[in-house]
Amino acid sequence: GELGFVAAADDDPPLVIPTTAPLITGKRAIVYVEIPAAATPTFEGREVVLGPRADDGYIVAQGLSEGERVVVNGAFRIDASLQIIARPSMMSAPGASAGAPQGHMEH
Repeated sequence: GELGFVAAADDDPPLVIPTTAPLITGKRAIVYVEIPAAATPTFEGREVVLGPRADDGYIVAQGLSEGERVVVNGAFRIDASLQIIARPSMMSAPGASAGAPQGHMEH
């Protein structure tokens, strides 16, 4: 599945993102913004402040700049993969480097 993007337009002052774009957890909302200079598709999770809900999206009160490309679908898939990547380092104790060599996991 291709990721969809929405780009902020200068002639549309209130920046509105689709309801599928933010990951909302409690009072926080996270969106994934494409990093344009990266050699491979790279996304940065960023906390934003959502304003009122519009017909088909949310107004972003702060956290995004005009012209930034925001992932509008697939954000949950990206978030899950980021959590999977981060999990081993979070669960291992500091300095626990002894054991099997890295990169030789059984599939």
